[in-house]
Amino acid sequence: MADQYDPDVLRRRYSLRVLLVAVALSALIALWVRSYFIADWIGQVWFDPAITSENHHIWFVSNHGVLAVTVGGDPASNFPQRKWAYLSTTSYPFRNKTDEPRLVSMLGVHWTKTHRYTTGEYATDFSIRMLTLAIVGGALMIYFVIRFRQARVVLPGLCQSCGYDLRASPSRCPECGTPV
Repeated sequence: MADQYDPDVLRRRYSLRVLLVAVALSALIALWVRSYFIADWIGQVWFDPAITSENHHIWFVSNHGVLAVTVGGDPASNFPQRKWAYLSTTSYPFRNKTDEPRLVSMLGVHWTKTHRYTTGEYATDFSIRMLTLAIVGGALMIYFVIRFRQARVVLPGLCQSCGYDLRASPSRCPECGTPV
C-alpha cells in the first residue's frame, strides 16, 4: 500500500496517462484530417446470403470531422450470419435532422431518436465532432500534466522547495533559503 504514494510510482503512472492521451489525440487528429477526404465506414453487418438487399447493421463512421455511430435495418434476429465490413468512400457532409437540445448541438454532439420506416426497418444515429473530442482530450492531458507535477511528495523534515534535509536548521533551508 505504501507503493501507491511513492513519488516514482506516481510519476510513472501520470507520465503513462499523459503518453496515452497524447497518442490518442495524435490518432484523432490524423483521423480528423483524413475524414475530409475519405469517409471510413467500419461495422458489423447481420445478413442472409439469400436476401442481398436487406440487413441489420452497426456502422462506425468518420466523415467531415464527425465520428458517428449508426444502427439500423431489420431486426438482427432475422438474419443467420454476421460479418465485419469496411467501406471507404468519398467524403460527404452529414445532413440528417437531429433531435438533441440546441446547447448540446452547439457542443458538437448530435443524435436522432429511433425511427421506423414503413418497411419495418428502423434507424438511429449518434455523432460527435472530432474537435469536441480533441478539446476534451486536451483538457485531460492538461489535467494529467498538472497532477504529474503535483505528484512530487515531500517527506517530513525536508524542504518543500528543494528537498534538502532540514534537521540541522529548523527555521530556514540553508540550500535555497525558503522559510520553513
